[in-house]
Amino acid sequence: MNNNNSIKMIVFGDIMLSRKVGDLIKNNEFSLDTKLIEKIIGNDIVFGNLESILSNKGKLGKCKYCFRANPLAIKILKNILITDVSVVNNHMADYGYDAWYQSVSLLNKSNISTVGNYYNLPDPLIKLINHKIIAIYALKMLNNHIYTNLHLKKINICFNYTSLYLNVSYNF
Repeated sequence: MNNNNSIKMIVFGDIMLSRKVGDLIKNNEFSLDTKLIEKIIGNDIVFGNLESILSNKGKLGKCKYCFRANPLAIKILKNILITDVSVVNNHMADYGYDAWYQSVSLLNKSNISTVGNYYNLPDPLIKLINHKIIAIYALKMLNNHIYTNLHLKKINICFNYTSLYLNVSYNF
């Protein structure tokens, strides 16, 4: 955390912990770049889109590319100091609700906050940092449109392929 009135954050795009990365983790061959960790240390928010759920549950759905990582991969998120993740994207339902729910529960038990929900409803993560209220939204894009009704006054947007993150400042 920084010690002034600003909020320092890093936003990652898709975090993939299955497929080749999953194999590296499973075989204890995954290593982190210390230069990356040095850039992360000191941020108030370290946010990313969790592209692969962390679960050993669920039934494979109808998806061309399906992503599910071993729940033990949570250690990677902890090691890179992730504070918050989006859990809504185009792969969240690859193995169904039970797998998604297990992933969200594991993240929350590991003190990694989650934003987004299975039904793509606006459900912000509210944080108080340096006496400022921050709301982070994650919504799945459908046909390049976000289907929700958000009526907010002051919005800064940064997004990746499948999720939209809104940093909202409320005026009281």
